[in-house]
Parts: sequence; structure tokens; C-alpha cells
Amino acid sequence: MTLLVKDANGTTQTVKTNDDLSGTAGAPSANVLSIQGTTGGTALTVTGPLTDAQLRAAAVPVAVAFPASQSVSATTPAVACVDRSGALTVGGTAQTLMAANPARRGYRVQNLSSTDLWINDKGQAATAAPPSIKLVAGALYESPAWGASNGSISIFGVATGQAFEAMEA
Repeated sequence: MTLLVKDANGTTQTVKTNDDLSGTAGAPSANVLSIQGTTGGTALTVTGPLTDAQLRAAAVPVAVAFPASQSVSATTPAVACVDRSGALTVGGTAQTLMAANPARRGYRVQNLSSTDLWINDKGQAATAAPPSIKLVAGALYESPAWGASNGSISIFGVATGQAFEAMEA
């Protein structure tokens, strides 16, 4: 069996073992591959070829120790979303959907009306033409993952009362 393992420097190392992986846990053997995550812990020994069903049925906890100089985090910071949903107050006139916000991480807008809406996230009044973004009935727009506009975002539609759902994060 050949394993590719990254060392502490990030360099990939090749580890080869014999195909006969039989032996006794805790007893040194050239034919046994043991994984030991903590000092004084019990070695995990794999004996012989295992089927996919055997591997899935085995509940084997594996502890991984990292050097003190490395930190590992499994948490994601909570993102507070602000509801900006509503309806156009005056048809044919752009209105502010979201004020400029330097802390904005993203936003989305969905057209809930039966006619087109347009949004502009470049700090300009939205119009029924580019560079505004056209949202046909039912369409959803989400700002790109690589960065949302921090400027003022406006919305435009031809009819008073056109509904939209909008969230800002």
C-alpha cells in the first residue's frame, strides 16, 4: 500500500507498507501501520483488506494532534442579516433599496412582482437600462462571493407597489 502524507512543512511524502498488514496492536512490526494520536494512546491497527461495508461499519475515533504553533477553528462567525424587503412607493422613479454600508458583506434581491425590476449597486439611480441589473418576474440576484458593493443600492420599476424581497449582510 502506498500513502501520500503531507509533513509539517507541507511537503508531500510517500509512505509505503507491505501488502500483508497483519500484526498485533502495540507490537512493533514492519507489516503493521499504526496511527497514534496522543501520547500513550492505543494504536489503531488495520489488519488485512477490509470491504467497504466493514469500513463504514467501524466507528473508529481518530485524534489528530497539532503543534502549539498552529491553531484550528471549526466555527464560522455569525452573519447578521437585515431585511430590506418591501414594495416600490412610486413607479417610474428609482428609490434607495440599501444605503451605503462599508461593512456590507453581501446582499440579495428577488423580484416578487409580475413585471421587471432593475437594481443598481454602483451608487447611481437605477434605470431600465445597463449598468443596472434587470430582474425579471421571480428572478433572484445575489451579490458575488468575491465582494459586494458597499455603495448605495437603488431599485427601479414602472409600477407603484411592485414587491421585492431583499436581505443585506
